[in-house]
Amino acid sequence: MRLLITFFILVLPFGLAAQNGRIDGQVKERYKSLPLQNVQVKLIPSNRTAVTDSTGTFMIDGLKPGEYSVIFTKLGYLQYVLPSVTVAADSAKHLQVELDKVPPPVRDRLKPLKQRLRPRPRMKGVENGKMGSKQTKLKQAVPVTK
Repeated sequence: MRLLITFFILVLPFGLAAQNGRIDGQVKERYKSLPLQNVQVKLIPSNRTAVTDSTGTFMIDGLKPGEYSVIFTKLGYLQYVLPSVTVAADSAKHLQVELDKVPPPVRDRLKPLKQRLRPRPRMKGVENGKMGSKQTKLKQAVPVTK
């Protein structure tokens, strides 16, 4: 009986630990290939998170085998999602990710044109450049007698 209990105490923890997987990798900036520091890496559905170091690397270990979504976020960069990353028992999944910077805001290039094409005020009685149905009659001058 003692031998059986000793077996479970010594061997069982190693057997359970051996069934866990790991996700690690590196995050870089696209086009410059510079490592990105302080990128948040979040796993769904486990809600485990990690943050990249100065070399852009991260590691999340102790994961149960299965399928995860991995979300990469950093202020000033577009969010990147890997919807299906499969983690197997006793193995590591290595990811290489490149993040794009958030593009600058788009200026309204038509604004100066819109200002130049403002509608002109219309004159009374004039529609579309022609005299309308209500024509303005001129009063004739009447001589003043004293």
